[in-house]
Amino acid sequence: MLRDEAQALTNLLRGGADGGGMPAVSQPAPLRHALRLMRATEEDWTFQAELLATQLQLARATGYSRDNFAYGSTPLRSWLLLFEQLRPCLAPRTAFGQRVRYAVLGSSLGSLCVFGACIYGWQARGIELLPLLVKHATRIVHEARVTGVRFECADLLGCDLRELDVVMLASQCWDAALVGAVRAKLLTELAEGSLVVDYTDGLGRRDGASDDAQVQRRDFHLELTVEAPVSWDGSHRFYVWRVL
Repeated sequence: MLRDEAQALTNLLRGGADGGGMPAVSQPAPLRHALRLMRATEEDWTFQAELLATQLQLARATGYSRDNFAYGSTPLRSWLLLFEQLRPCLAPRTAFGQRVRYAVLGSSLGSLCVFGACIYGWQARGIELLPLLVKHATRIVHEARVTGVRFECADLLGCDLRELDVVMLASQCWDAALVGAVRAKLLTELAEGSLVVDYTDGLGRRDGASDDAQVQRRDFHLELTVEAPVSWDGSHRFYVWRVL
């Protein structure tokens, strides 16, 4: 997967530079540097041991199951395949040069935020509950000199998600109760037309729907699905939802 990612980065930078159908990358050198730092961190045994200890500690302290803190990665090629298909849906918001406001809930080491900021020039925000991951994500963007990205160590249920254009949920291992709470929060806070990218179809389920009248009046419409490889699945299905 790492070899494929390196080739995808080379193709992206070359294609964007010569008009080969790829987006013109906003921050090419920082993107390359950040990717190298992220993958090196993932392979570091000390990091892996600290991550396991932090996962166990937070599972005990927060009441979330340990599964919620499982670690996985989505390579550049897969993210790009997904978001290049999503970009036309953002045309009304970018037609007048508006900068897309993008957040990743469960941002881990920050790769998904870095991709948005470095490739498209989006204003990216990562929210992550594990302090260890936020520490390393912040270090990586600082060392790589990535601009337009910020990270918060927080429970996403307590964060203000208004004013966002695109939200990505790293929800593949979340407890059902958390998915339901996030669904209600997104319907309460996101504006009509906002897009939500999810690793599961959980937003399409109304099981245990909120009693809140505002939530009941709103819903998600499935815009498209995209299949792409991730670290735990050779062909994972992503879901892109529009807030109604």
